[in-house]
Amino acid sequence: MKDSQTFIKALQEGDIHTICRVPKSDLHLHAGRSCRKSDLSKWLASEIPNPPDTGFASLDEMERWVDRYIKGRKSPEELWRKRIELMFLAAETDGVVLMEPDFTVRDVARVGGLDTFVDFISKVYDPYREHIVLQPCLSFRTRDEIEFMTEKAKKYLSRGWFCSIDLCNREGERPISYYKRLYEIAEYYGLTKKAHVGEFGSAEDVLEAVTVLKLDVVQHGISVAQNAEVMERLRDKKLMFNVCPESNIYLRIVPSYEQHPAASMVRAGLNITINTDDRLVFGQGVSGEFLKLFQSGNLSADELNQIRLNGLKNRGKVCENGS
Repeated sequence: MKDSQTFIKALQEGDIHTICRVPKSDLHLHAGRSCRKSDLSKWLASEIPNPPDTGFASLDEMERWVDRYIKGRKSPEELWRKRIELMFLAAETDGVVLMEPDFTVRDVARVGGLDTFVDFISKVYDPYREHIVLQPCLSFRTRDEIEFMTEKAKKYLSRGWFCSIDLCNREGERPISYYKRLYEIAEYYGLTKKAHVGEFGSAEDVLEAVTVLKLDVVQHGISVAQNAEVMERLRDKKLMFNVCPESNIYLRIVPSYEQHPAASMVRAGLNITINTDDRLVFGQGVSGEFLKLFQSGNLSADELNQIRLNGLKNRGKVCENGS
């Protein structure tokens, strides 16, 4: 109750420092791109420029920006390891007490396999263990072959370290049904099932993905706001939508915070959380996202506080990852 009062008052007063101290979650973040640009620039001893004010016309354009200004500054493994270290620092300074970072199957291979990967993450996470609950997610790319995905899923998920799976990259790359076997494996191991859908696609795409893949969580999913009937059907499924406003704006899906569909989704009865996606690229922490949504008039302080509480519901859940 005290945290809620503090959070609401800080939003109303525009007090970002106090907002940063109130417990919150970040449930939609890509691990290798979730540190602060200032921290990485300091380590590189070289400034990383801001992304273009006009945003990116596509994910491919964003990838080219990352390739130009972030990759290649150090060896790929060294750079990735440092970004993971700085991810935890960024989360702590933003008041994040529950995080579900996406690690790709290529991240696991990058450091020599699952045992080495788990040992590294556990070591880096150790200083933050008392303050942050870690619920790692194993992420797959839509363009990968299903045989590759299922082989890696069986190999990595049987360890019991990952709490969820996610499907990301190019939405609509293949029919939703193509990934059904992957999600059946996740269900077998009792994982939370997530997928990036409804970021660029339609409301109907979200409904299909939820139905076919039996999703528990939709990453983005903002297109559902275009269809009241779909929102009503999805509301009854008790899903969570992990929304990332700054990402949506930078990728030119939404023109502004004022016009972001978060408000429509909340007022239609959907449960949403607010998250960072790629903080290294977009530059916004969760606290800043909450403040911008409030100051734009998109959502009230009470609504935003309920969203904050939505994200903390699984704070007590601990997977077999030492968290």
